[in-house]
Amino acid sequence: MNRSHHSPLRHAGNATCPNCGRRDIGNSAYCPDCGQENHPLDLSLGHFLAELLESTIHFDSKIFRTLGALLFRPGFLTQEYVGGRRQRYVPPIRLYVFVSVVFFFLLAVLPGGAQHSSARQENKLNLSFYSVDGRILAGMDEVQLDSVMTANGIERTAANRYVARKLAVIERGGLGEFAHLLLKTFSYMMFVLMPVFGFFVYLLYRRRALFYVRGLVYAVHLHCFIFLALSVFLVVGPLLPVFVLFGMEVAVVLVYGFLSLLRLFREPVGWTLLKASALSVLYLLAIAGCFLVGVLTSIVLF
Repeated sequence: MNRSHHSPLRHAGNATCPNCGRRDIGNSAYCPDCGQENHPLDLSLGHFLAELLESTIHFDSKIFRTLGALLFRPGFLTQEYVGGRRQRYVPPIRLYVFVSVVFFFLLAVLPGGAQHSSARQENKLNLSFYSVDGRILAGMDEVQLDSVMTANGIERTAANRYVARKLAVIERGGLGEFAHLLLKTFSYMMFVLMPVFGFFVYLLYRRRALFYVRGLVYAVHLHCFIFLALSVFLVVGPLLPVFVLFGMEVAVVLVYGFLSLLRLFREPVGWTLLKASALSVLYLLAIAGCFLVGVLTSIVLF
């Protein structure tokens, strides 16, 4: 078992492996039988946190090398992975987990993030149910809702009752709580969108003997870049007008996507531009569908 790239943080030379019971392991860094690291049984907090970082994202030179390649060399990271040169970089899924956690954390805590923006508008939902102001429904029970519906000539069907009940719950909770649930739902939806995007790449480049997994790896790396770019824009967002920020976000993602496809598949510029445009349209449709499902799911779960 090759452990050369995974040196232990510290080992105390336990005589017996606590995991499998192997005796006489001495000062070995790892148990020869089961491979468990030979560290002290009573871990310090520093050791525990360092081990957590090492085991989840290998937070060493790999992460900086990987982020540098991801940000400034479009398509290079996928090219390296597909070419089998993987040891020097953080694996795609582990990278996605790290980057997405950073992005959604910033989205929740920064002044320009979704949670803060929604909190400022917590009492400004301005929703309505037929001609009834949604704020009137806040906190009403089902009997009261039925009375309001009857007074306003609204047919008391199962669908209308369900909508009125959900509207009452959302108005009572406010936009802040609803946006928090919506953000959580979209974090899952984005993970679902990656294999969809990878499938679109596979469809457009299948004649070049592209395996689906390669398209999926590219999709993961592209989404990692998108999250990193959005994280930067979240930080600088308060300094720029909204329309300028949005335009910059779209331009950066489109240019990066085009350059990465050009590097990976080495097709003529015009042909790559055509496929990149088709890929953008397909993905926008997928995002729209995902957005609708996310909103409906959040309403149902609220």
